[in-house]
Amino acid sequence: MKINKYSFSLLYRVKSFIKEYINPFYRFLVSISLKKFNNEIKSDQKLFFEERPLFTHIEIETVNRCNNDCSFCPVNRHADIREYEKMEESLFEKIIDNLKDLQYDKDISFYSNNEPLLDDRIYDFIKYSKKSIPNARHILYSNGIMLNIKRYEKLFACGLDFLLIDNYSDDGKLIKSVQELYDYYLINENINSDKTEIVLRRKTETLSNRGGTSPNGKESKTLNLSCYLPFKQLVIRPSGKVSLCCYDSYGKTDMGDLNKLSIEELWYGGKHFGILSHLYKKGRDGISICEKCDAAASSKKVWGGIE
Repeated sequence: MKINKYSFSLLYRVKSFIKEYINPFYRFLVSISLKKFNNEIKSDQKLFFEERPLFTHIEIETVNRCNNDCSFCPVNRHADIREYEKMEESLFEKIIDNLKDLQYDKDISFYSNNEPLLDDRIYDFIKYSKKSIPNARHILYSNGIMLNIKRYEKLFACGLDFLLIDNYSDDGKLIKSVQELYDYYLINENINSDKTEIVLRRKTETLSNRGGTSPNGKESKTLNLSCYLPFKQLVIRPSGKVSLCCYDSYGKTDMGDLNKLSIEELWYGGKHFGILSHLYKKGRDGISICEKCDAAASSKKVWGGIE
């Protein structure tokens, strides 16, 4: 079971130091990097319209709640403004059956802006998905608060391929539940340990401003470049509505409803393709959440925040 100590917390501290003490040179390097990065994004977008591929990553949020209070997150348990929703089982199965028909074999994640273990059906959902689309990579991100040995083993018994535990603690230590899990598998050398990564995170990090919705990052300015994230992601909320991307935490940009549309109809449909065309031809201007966002992505990397 791997612990990643080189977390975004450390990267943020390094960036802050550079900005403060080597600011002019830092701005020069950033300007060069952004120009190169924007060229990468535009090249990826052009290829998308030429080849019309499906997404490579799908996030299914089965319940829209989190049980943590990280200051950077707009949906932490003190800041969340969303109406409570849980996905209907019939809708979940419809989505998975649709992916089966598409012979989907890329990443499928059972989380988005939430803590997935708050939904006690998550094990059955993973089992159903693994049976239906066995060649896909089944992923779960959790803050670890609800994890224990029994739940950990059950997740992998149901077919999970990879678990990432974001351990949020400003003292740099593992929280009690994660420490107990780590100690147990360190001793027992469980076979699933190589499929698990623990990332040390700070609750008070400053990451992407999440399209201007992050409680501690609202002062960040947008990036003057396009973005590839909506070209490679499909982010499904419990209602069945699809958001622009994972940074659209509140689902303000409605791309369509999978209760009414198939995945293909939505992905290649007029509304979705219209927004992608806008990003390719005009950039962020005119798309409300993008205009305020300080993150961007190419097909291979993300600038600002986490993917």
